[in-house]
Amino acid sequence: MEGIFFIWLAWIIFVILTFFYNSSSNRNRNIFHVLVLIILSPYEFPIPVSSIHVSLAALYLIIILFLHTRTFNLKQISHLFISSLIIGLCIASFGIFAMIDPVWILFDPTWMLTIILLYLSIILVYQWKLRIVSLLLGMIVGEMLMFMAVYRLGLPYHPFSNSWMDQVAKVGAGNMIWRLFEISATAITQTRFAAKKEV
Repeated sequence: MEGIFFIWLAWIIFVILTFFYNSSSNRNRNIFHVLVLIILSPYEFPIPVSSIHVSLAALYLIIILFLHTRTFNLKQISHLFISSLIIGLCIASFGIFAMIDPVWILFDPTWMLTIILLYLSIILVYQWKLRIVSLLLGMIVGEMLMFMAVYRLGLPYHPFSNSWMDQVAKVGAGNMIWRLFEISATAITQTRFAAKKEV
């Protein structure tokens, strides 16, 4: 079932934010966004003069993302533009090659793409929050490029569908796991440094 991984991860994030975070305006705002995404996930928006249906949750996520980028300075926006363009081209290239020659796909292509995108984002962006924004923007660019390429060939393709939301959830989950590794490595390093100073 398309979208089930996204729903599963969204509920996990909702539980973590609700029960494990201190009450604050930022936390309440994030809870609101997660709930809206969960509520909108079953619904689709038909694009006029076409047979394309776009997930309302995907539209809401794109709007929130672009509103969030307004707070960035020019240097951050330039960095995001370059990194998201590279990520988008990577997604489009992966999708087109998977369609033309699927022999080289070793396992589930969504997980292969998730691993590639995580590796690429870690190389391109150092800060964790900017990395998430860069990944999301890159996935939007990649989906648009993929749609334009497939549409010109006359093949059916539904951009920003529930399967795309599943891909977003997998990339987000992988990014959170990597962030936990970073925090753990920092904590271990600080503990060892403090122990050496005491000796």
